Amino acid sequence: MSLIKYLYTYVCILLSFKAVCQENKNNTFSDQSIEYIDPKYREDQFYLGFTFDFLLNKPDNFRTIGFSGGFQSGFIRDIPLNKKRNWAIGSGVGYAYSMVGHNYDLSKKNLISYIEGQDIEQNRSNIHSIELPIQLRWRTSTPTTTKFYRLYLGGRFSYVFNQSYKYEIDQIKRKFQSNQIRKTSFILDISYGWHRANIYFSYNLNTLFHKDIQTELTEIPNILSCKVGLMFYIL
Repeated sequence: MSLIKYLYTYVCILLSFKAVCQENKNNTFSDQSIEYIDPKYREDQFYLGFTFDFLLNKPDNFRTIGFSGGFQSGFIRDIPLNKKRNWAIGSGVGYAYSMVGHNYDLSKKNLISYIEGQDIEQNRSNIHSIELPIQLRWRTSTPTTTKFYRLYLGGRFSYVFNQSYKYEIDQIKRKFQSNQIRKTSFILDISYGWHRANIYFSYNLNTLFHKDIQTELTEIPNILSCKVGLMFYIL
C-alpha cells in the first residue's frame, strides 16, 4: 500500500471514530429530561499533523531536491491541572514520517558523499519515527463548548526505527536501507489555534545526521531541522 493510500485510510478511520462519538454525544443530550455535563472532561487526545521541513545550518554545497515534509499522528492523555480544566499537561505516544530531499549520496552504510554532475530526478531520505510527546496546555474550553482557543507548548522525544534512501538518477532507480540519520533526538514544539486547525512549529535540538559516520565532505554536516504546518486535535 502506498503512503498516500495508507494516510487516506488512517484519516478516514479517525474521522469515522470522531463521527460515531459525536453522534453518541448528540443522542445523549437529545433527551431534554436528562441533561448531564461532565465536570471531568478531557480535551484533544488525538492529533494529526501535516508539516513542511526547513533545513538550517546547511553547508555551502548542500541543496534541497524536491519536496521535504511529512505527517505525524498519535494519542496524548490529557491531565487537567485546575478546577476549570483550562490548564493541563499531556503525554502520549505517536508516529511520525518525514521525507527529506537532498543532494547527498547515502547508498553506502556509515558514509556521506555528494552527488555531482548528474541529472538528479529524485534523491531523498524516508524517516519513520516513534515519538513520545509531552505538553503544557492552555485553552479556553468549558464542559459545554467544543470550539475554543488553545496554546500548547512542549517537546517530544523521537526515535527513528526505520530509515531508507531512495534516488532516481539518469533514469536509474535504487532504494537502500540507510543508517546516517540520527536515531534519537529531542524536539521542541508549539501549536496555537482555534477549534480543530492549529498552526504548528517544531525545532529539533539535535542534528539530522549522527556524528559516528565517515564522510567525503570537508566535515560532517551539522544540519538542523524545523517544521511548520497544521496540527488537528480531535476528541
